[in-house]
Amino acid sequence: MKTNYLQKNATENMKPALSKMTDADIQKIFDRAFEDFQRSTLDSDYESED
Repeated sequence: MKTNYLQKNATENMKPALSKMTDADIQKIFDRAFEDFQRSTLDSDYESED
């Protein structure tokens, strides 16, 4: 029960930030994640900076 409340609260808190994100912001996130994924598949010792 408490977990659902916390999840809902966290989601509600993220809505203002998400609504301010532009398509370019979202594209940067996906590009960086894809680059990390590519590096991690090529180099088993690679660790993301995040």
